[in-house]
Amino acid sequence: MEQNQTPPGNNPGTPQGPLYADVRDNDFRGKAVMLVFWILFAVAAIGFVIYLYTTVAVMENDYFPDTDATAYASLAIQFHGIVNLVILILTMVFFIMWFRRAYYNLHAINYRTLRYTEGWAAGAWFIPFLNLAWPYQIMSDIWHATQHAVQVKTGIVRPIQSASIVGWWWGIYLANNFTANILSRLDPEQMVPGQAFIGFPLEFLSIFLTIQMIRQARVFEAEFYREFNPLAGISPYVVNHAGQQGNT
Repeated sequence: MEQNQTPPGNNPGTPQGPLYADVRDNDFRGKAVMLVFWILFAVAAIGFVIYLYTTVAVMENDYFPDTDATAYASLAIQFHGIVNLVILILTMVFFIMWFRRAYYNLHAINYRTLRYTEGWAAGAWFIPFLNLAWPYQIMSDIWHATQHAVQVKTGIVRPIQSASIVGWWWGIYLANNFTANILSRLDPEQMVPGQAFIGFPLEFLSIFLTIQMIRQARVFEAEFYREFNPLAGISPYVVNHAGQQGNT
């Protein structure tokens, strides 16, 4: 896989066919990924209560007390860790499916200022060092190009919505991963309160920003899909969230 180069003299987003049948609906994947992120949020909330209870027990006794309640809390922490890992894997799978489809659709119309080939929308997450920047750059491409391509297609020029949420999403995502890595190396007496007061707040913020970013990107995608695959009609997401209507 290699980076795309922008040929001189070509207008980015210029349509390459009358119906653009290669553009695929991404609405279902968008709904699915938002659902699993809300599930992750709920699992994190349950974990926060468990860790907070254990932290209070430690602070009151100045050590991990040997009681049945603490034993249950320790077991609950282990069980929560397993459930959380499963949900994290699911969110990653669903997010990459949505993420790659969004980038694929931009390649399907030959939008020429994309920084990477479509395969990197999945592959960049798994390669050390590249995964610190490339997913952010791809999300920025999706955010800007999806809006701009619609403007080129319709001839209606309007301000491109700021991608500041993409920057915040990525910054908090990296901070959350870094913090989780540090906390996992600590002794339980330090890890539990650290997770309760630092780890979970960062995780809540990371999940919230991800959901908000996907929600807005889905509005852009629905307009994009309507314009570049008119045979499919308008996605109901535009009607519900952007106040637009269209005919099949």
